Amino acid sequence: MSRSIECDDATLLLIRLGFRSVKQVTHDNHFVPQAALRKWTDDWGQIQAFRTIVSHTDVPLWESKSTRGIAFRRDLYTQTIDGIESDQLERWLSQEFEQPAFRVIDKLESGAQLDDLDWRSLAAYFACQDVRTPTSFADSMERWNREIPDLINEVLDESINEISRGVRERPVGRNRSDATGFGNSFRVVVDRGEKANNRLGSIGIEAILGRSMWIDQITHLLTHTIEALYEHKWSILIPCGPIEWITSDCPAMKLNFNSPVEHDFKGGWGSKGTDLIIPLSPKLLLHTQIGTSKPDFIQLNRRGTDLMQMLLAERADRWIFSRQRIKRIQRLRSRVIDAALIKSDQTFWDEWPSKNLDLEQDLALATPGT
Repeated sequence: MSRSIECDDATLLLIRLGFRSVKQVTHDNHFVPQAALRKWTDDWGQIQAFRTIVSHTDVPLWESKSTRGIAFRRDLYTQTIDGIESDQLERWLSQEFEQPAFRVIDKLESGAQLDDLDWRSLAAYFACQDVRTPTSFADSMERWNREIPDLINEVLDESINEISRGVRERPVGRNRSDATGFGNSFRVVVDRGEKANNRLGSIGIEAILGRSMWIDQITHLLTHTIEALYEHKWSILIPCGPIEWITSDCPAMKLNFNSPVEHDFKGGWGSKGTDLIIPLSPKLLLHTQIGTSKPDFIQLNRRGTDLMQMLLAERADRWIFSRQRIKRIQRLRSRVIDAALIKSDQTFWDEWPSKNLDLEQDLALATPGT
């Protein structure tokens, strides 16, 4: 049974005006863009994935995966701000860093020449991928646990000096926290006391070591510190013969290299001698060695290709991705059997959205004098 309703043009217009477009908020935040991973997919849209840590020996070495179902975490960046869900960071990363770089990668694959702006876009893409992964968050947490106590003491000292000088034109301790990029993650709570009642004042600092501080850091690095990367001379490395580059869930490397057995990934964006590396496609890898100038394109021999492939595999966190299943993958990266670690990982990320939401709401509710 069907039913039709006749409407005049004015009624149709009113019906249209009654609808409002609703912006879809992304909750499955991909820390390696799907568009980047599609460079490694086969004709059926599948990418080959190798787990570096598994729960038992029966887990297959390789799995075929859709790019939609890998390299993401629920609400990794998506926050609730003033009661409204926001995926502003992921949208910003896509518009300002990913999309310009993907256009340049397409140019590279077509054989077109790159201009200075193109190289700048690739350098920015490296920066974006270096700071946005769970590995980056874990590295940051380790550093914050070492450095934040000293930073808090510095802010407190500055705050006390400001109060003693009667400086009230700006929030107490603001300069120091803003200079680190953590201005939105600290709250300086001041109780000036009551002179009439001989009650002493107090100063306290609240800080979130979690998603909020990480997003502050990402934003700061990609709007200020990133300038250092534009000073370097970048190159494209091409693998030997039919070999294809792998990639991973932690594709950007800051390599301090002395030998295949003596190296680390603790370099900096401006540290002389550090190699900055990221795969762009199975045949293209972006590279610079800070302080040197090399040709735009470098064809590696077999030895250089194998070494780079080993480093890419070593830098991976939980997943290695490839267009084809590599038979000798465990020579590049032996997988670990650890069911407890798998369970711990799952619990951490399952609790990530709610725990960070609670922390961020608590901080938002903090007001001076409380």
